[in-house]
Amino acid sequence: VTIVGKCIERYIALRAEDAAVDPKLEAIVEGMFEKCYAIGSFKQALGIALEAQRLDKVEASIVRSGDAVPQLLTHCMSVCQTLVSNRAFRRKVFAVLA
Repeated sequence: VTIVGKCIERYIALRAEDAAVDPKLEAIVEGMFEKCYAIGSFKQALGIALEAQRLDKVEASIVRSGDAVPQLLTHCMSVCQTLVSNRAFRRKVFAVLA
């Protein structure tokens, strides 16, 4: 497990608790999203976005995936149906996908 990985895990935990997130931690996670977009790791970015319950990043991951939009939409639907346990968030994701 890397330091960045631990930061992402902490960020996800804080968001789940609806607690305040340190701006430095937020910057690390935002940087990871940008890195994922830059190298074409859209599924990884989508996974982080779903775990962190960041609708804006769910949408950005799909929109920025270019030609892979259909595959990413399918992947997002599948992950939401099987792994996203928060029903309210899952509905919000489906609304964004619609």
